[in-house]
Amino acid sequence: MSNQIEAVEIEAQNVLVDREGDMYSLRVIDTNSKVHRLESAALTLNDYAFATSGCEISEHGKVVTVKRLETGSRYIHLSTE
Repeated sequence: MSNQIEAVEIEAQNVLVDREGDMYSLRVIDTNSKVHRLESAALTLNDYAFATSGCEISEHGKVVTVKRLETGSRYIHLSTE
């Protein structure tokens, strides 16, 4: 299995963010209830820099888009409807 960080775009119903040292650990549950685990050095939320020690982003019936735009990137972009 490769350690390459892949570009990704996920339509999520729930995003859990935890801070682990200098990195963020994300547990993303997509709209098909599949769980994805991602790591990121930095986050944006609706195009604003975003820092937290931990949070949950979800709202019934709403979608959170989770994107890593480039393969190898250490940044994750979150956006809400």
